[in-house]
Amino acid sequence: MTPCKQRSSKIARLQDSQTPPGHAPFSPRSGGAELYEQLVRPRLLELRKPARYIGEEQGQIRRDWDNCPAGGAPFRLAYSFPDLYEIGMSYHGRELIYQRINARPDAICERVFVPDRDMESLLRETGAPLFSLESKRPLRSFDAVGISFTYELAYPSALLLLELGGIALYSAERGEDDPFVIAGGQCMCNPEPIAPFFDIVCNGEGEETLDAIIDSLKASRGRPRAERLLELATLQGVYIPSLYEPLHDENGRLLGTRPSQPGLPLRIQRRYVTDFASTMPPTRPVLPYIEVPSDKVYLEVMRGCPQGCRFCQAGYITRPARARPVELLAQAAAELVANTGADEVSLMSLSTLDHPQVFDMIEAVKAAVPEDVSVGLPSLRADRMSAELANMMRKKRESSLTIAVEAGSDAARRAIRKGVTEEDVLHTFDFLMAAGWHKFKLYFMMGFAGEPLSAMDDIAGLVAKIMDLARAKGYRRPRLVISCSVLVPKPHSPLQWQGMERPEQTREKQRRLKFLLARFGRSVEFKHHDSAESVIETLVSRGGREIAAVVYSAFRLGQSLPSDYFSYSAWAEACAEHGIDIEHEVHREREYDEALPWDHVSRGVGRKYLWREWEYYHSGDANPACHVECTSCGLGCNAPVFDPDSRAVPAGLKDYFGRVAASAAAEMRGLRPFSPVYPEDLDPVYEDGIELSGLVRPRVAIQRRGTSESQLVDTRPPGEPSDGQA
Repeated sequence: MTPCKQRSSKIARLQDSQTPPGHAPFSPRSGGAELYEQLVRPRLLELRKPARYIGEEQGQIRRDWDNCPAGGAPFRLAYSFPDLYEIGMSYHGRELIYQRINARPDAICERVFVPDRDMESLLRETGAPLFSLESKRPLRSFDAVGISFTYELAYPSALLLLELGGIALYSAERGEDDPFVIAGGQCMCNPEPIAPFFDIVCNGEGEETLDAIIDSLKASRGRPRAERLLELATLQGVYIPSLYEPLHDENGRLLGTRPSQPGLPLRIQRRYVTDFASTMPPTRPVLPYIEVPSDKVYLEVMRGCPQGCRFCQAGYITRPARARPVELLAQAAAELVANTGADEVSLMSLSTLDHPQVFDMIEAVKAAVPEDVSVGLPSLRADRMSAELANMMRKKRESSLTIAVEAGSDAARRAIRKGVTEEDVLHTFDFLMAAGWHKFKLYFMMGFAGEPLSAMDDIAGLVAKIMDLARAKGYRRPRLVISCSVLVPKPHSPLQWQGMERPEQTREKQRRLKFLLARFGRSVEFKHHDSAESVIETLVSRGGREIAAVVYSAFRLGQSLPSDYFSYSAWAEACAEHGIDIEHEVHREREYDEALPWDHVSRGVGRKYLWREWEYYHSGDANPACHVECTSCGLGCNAPVFDPDSRAVPAGLKDYFGRVAASAAAEMRGLRPFSPVYPEDLDPVYEDGIELSGLVRPRVAIQRRGTSESQLVDTRPPGEPSDGQA
């Protein structure tokens, strides 16, 4: 049997089994880059996609391993996105870090990705360690290993990566000569489920945070590992999990997470890029040899989002919205196309049409690239469309447009603070179909708190109105893909307190919507997500440090690479092993006074503000976007209101929110759309054993995880005077 047929047969067996084969403990051989040449390279053709593991792509950066221009050895970082090569190479954040670190004269950054099952088997069979793509050196040869997370179910994949690289999985088991293991990315809004595995966590945007970490680790070379970590813990945007301890009462209820040593902050402040508008985006990306999910090049035009949709974690943790100027974007687009030969430039952000100069930007980018290169947008807001924009976005080849609608009715969209009306949606389709577009993908969500089954009828009804519009205006019959995802309540969003909808309710809604859409025949395709996978995502994203044991067990049960090998039964088995009640953790609504595992990790927006938005969700009140009027989230960014005469702000939008603000109905419920500023609670710092805020914490009976006895423990900071003492 040929290697390809062997691989296909193995994949078929894995797909037929309920739980893929697990990951047994593994200790690779000692050695350097020669192990790759001796043990791996001769057998690459046995693998399904050997180009995943060879490197040497156009745009790859190879630096001197032993010497740097400034003198001495460079700081060596192995950087990973914890998925297959083709997935990681599509991640724009990886390119940002790769280019930025390699631009330093005193540091090098090399890439590593999670191997597929065939390469994993090869490494285990030969004893070869996992290696970087650039120098082929084992991961344990680096000073640090950085892993970016955008998806919580990738946590077991990170453990596989560490184990194959010969690095101890738990931070407490690493010695003086082991690499520091760093976690970053959007998921680090709540790092507790993987806290025991990581030495360092980046809180916020990684570019400047990683620079600060590298500077500190370079300066502290030769000192004990514990001292170096303690020094890092004082930096803004850096969290050292081993220096913080979650406390629980005698019933196991979380009381909070506190530092274990004096001099450390109670809340970890985030770090973000303040000069984003003046920074040049990467224009020489590494070009993969093999096909990746998206072969276009990405140009990040704006970071953050002014909208504040209540379900959207990304919109809250990346505030304030920052936009790059038109001239810089045009220059970057020209360089990107010249360096890559790409035939499409995607103007990337959370809400590209909210760029304050969106029309000028699109015109400038189109003028900067060759005529046969398309300029696209990842998704559209239905309240930002015009005939002019519809015509500007026309492409040479047939393609589709993505429109984020989120809910089927105006009332539901107001509740989630999605400032889009049915009239906006129909106007958008009118403009686009008149400009010749006929293929569309519409994003919806299901599972909002209190959402009835009839909400699916609203979605189907909106689809029917789009079809009726096309027929009435004589447009070509549109082809629609209705993609309906399952809401996963995320930390640091107003819906973080919501209990996730139960899978049986979700499946009933999915069946209902599929039935309602069937009458449109082949003109409408319905896609939806697996609710079981969303249950585990909710569990892990909102879990505490006790979930780390579940992550480890799931890893041993084969739950790496979840896109290919996810198994709900494996995760359920891991939860049962460690006494985790999925029903209680996932489907229960939280109370305001309940301590949350991520309360000690700040993303700038205050908890009181998020609770106010959670109340507004239930009342159905909307708030304006940041670029229309400040809603006092407490960030204190002083972001300028975008030009009200700009075409990016539709006429009448500000008037609409003015009417909402003046609504007597909101006042009667005791809610005020424009409430006073809600700054975060003061972040006291322990200095010389004194808590600066003067807060006093009582002693309570707590039970530490892993023990069976309760003990009276001070929840006050170290050095704080006891009751009655001065």
